[in-house]
Amino acid sequence: MPEAGGPPTYILNFAQALLKLQHQVTVLTYSDQAVYDLDKTLGFPVVRVVRSNKILNYYHYYQKTKQLLNTENFDCIYAFDHFSAGYPVFLAIKNNKIPFFIRVGGDFIWERYLERTNKLVTLLFQQDIFAKYYDLPQDKLKIINNPVNKDISASIHKNTNKEIIFHGRINKKNNLIFLVQAFAKMQDNSFTLHIIGDGPEKSKLQAEANKLKLKNVIFSDLMSRNALYQKLSAAYLAVYPSLTDISPNGVLESLRLGLPFICTKEIGFDWLKNKALMFDPKNIGELVNILNNLSKQDFYYEYKQKLAKISYDYDYSQATQDTLQILQNESH
Repeated sequence: MPEAGGPPTYILNFAQALLKLQHQVTVLTYSDQAVYDLDKTLGFPVVRVVRSNKILNYYHYYQKTKQLLNTENFDCIYAFDHFSAGYPVFLAIKNNKIPFFIRVGGDFIWERYLERTNKLVTLLFQQDIFAKYYDLPQDKLKIINNPVNKDISASIHKNTNKEIIFHGRINKKNNLIFLVQAFAKMQDNSFTLHIIGDGPEKSKLQAEANKLKLKNVIFSDLMSRNALYQKLSAAYLAVYPSLTDISPNGVLESLRLGLPFICTKEIGFDWLKNKALMFDPKNIGELVNILNNLSKQDFYYEYKQKLAKISYDYDYSQATQDTLQILQNESH
């Protein structure tokens, strides 16, 4: 933080909500640079570990954790990543009785060391997975749902273009070659596919678009949340084609913005089933059929009105209070 992406956004909002509740916060984070001009305006100290290679990253994070523990008194440590933050912290506090919590969201292939933490904060349907397959007692698992930023004005979607947008990490899990191939089969070729983000599969994805001779596929690097919200509010549709995505924030943001979206069936939002249009992430025909239907104005606006009836108002203020309740209850 303030770098782009879901975790930095969550941490920033969470820390600011803690400050409003009169708590003191120190954030230790990986970063592309040692300091940002914005750091001075945040209202809480940010300690940055500049990225290099993975092993050095973990070692430097471990060192910074030890330094902070030696110079400051903390009531607890709350890690937002199970391995890159969680494991160095776990090693740093081995001889320290400070309560330690890990927030687990997104993918759920976790390491056995998690059972050594005090508590694991997770999402609802993951609870049974951790208990059953990772031998974690149910009383070590607590649930915090993903919040939405209420600074996003609800239903501000003012579609002004024919852009179909994906935003997020360009990796195999997010299944973007599948998306490009489906887009190439759309009957209406007046649409543009706009892919926003970076990742290890970006060059391969660009090569696939070139191979299919798609001139209406464009790529943009990561952008600030405000810039992204402006893009989304003007877009026609958002697509989330991931092979697996337990709690996609993009879906929540699209709902809040009033932007029609479609997503894979492999998500953890059971409350969206039979409401949102979903597709098998391995069945191109299903996705092509949905895209073709949504290119028709009557079908599109009927779907948009259907989505507008779905309400999701769990915000960072409530998530912070619920998290504090867990941290306070379980630290004693």
